[in-house]
Amino acid sequence: MKTTTRGLAALTLLAALGACSKTGENQAAVKTLDNLTRADRALVENKCGVYLTPASVEKFSAADKAKLARINAHSNAAALEATGAFMAVPLPIQSLFFAAGGVIRVVNDPTPLCAAKIKSPDQMAFAAESTNKVDACWDVYDGKLEVFVRDNEAAVHHAMVRVFGYVYTQFFGDNALPAMAAADANVKATITRGMLRFKTQRTKLGRALLDDLKTMPKAVQAKYAAMAKASANDFGNFVMADAIDSYYCSPDTRRSFQSEFPATWKQFTQGELALTSDLGQPLIK
Repeated sequence: MKTTTRGLAALTLLAALGACSKTGENQAAVKTLDNLTRADRALVENKCGVYLTPASVEKFSAADKAKLARINAHSNAAALEATGAFMAVPLPIQSLFFAAGGVIRVVNDPTPLCAAKIKSPDQMAFAAESTNKVDACWDVYDGKLEVFVRDNEAAVHHAMVRVFGYVYTQFFGDNALPAMAAADANVKATITRGMLRFKTQRTKLGRALLDDLKTMPKAVQAKYAAMAKASANDFGNFVMADAIDSYYCSPDTRRSFQSEFPATWKQFTQGELALTSDLGQPLIK
């Protein structure tokens, strides 16, 4: 990454931590959770986060500007786009990401890179939203968590929160928590309880989505019922990740989530197992 981009990324990424409650400039959004369940296969480009300008980051202190860069991009503009989209990611997921040494890499085409890292056809279908390209994915390389996002304004704002939903479900839920429980006997009981909570949340969200799909065409119902049966974890991760995207992306995606997927919304927002209890309220309001 160029020196100027590195400095800007450090500055603007800190803005995501310190000013996430702000709506910023040119906020825009549409729908998200239904992209994999639409019968017409028309991918909806939800736009998460805010659109930053260099002027947006001029107000930060020298100490804030000195923070390490966590966005690797080829240009200042790409760093700004990635940071603006990242500002919609729930704070607990941001904290986990930084604790894991996380880096966001904005690349020309993540499809071949992601295809090499995705382990099953169902995971690929979910990652690509049943299209022929992947806009974002994650990997662990040299002990560090890396998130790869396509260098395209629409793709960055569409894919950022969604991929962090997958980071939460796949990396932290399926990998990091079990590893922590195995490595530290002192916290094993606590982490085991957390793992049980996560798995129960995932299962119940998956069942809720299947209930919501009962109003959709039979072919759609059959497709996802088969996926849920063939690969319960992949299906559950998809539902949880895209529900996170739907809830935290923007006010418009929340309205769509609540109206079009009421059973999933209720499971996500209400009761003892609500994801909102773990991840907090939306930063983009």
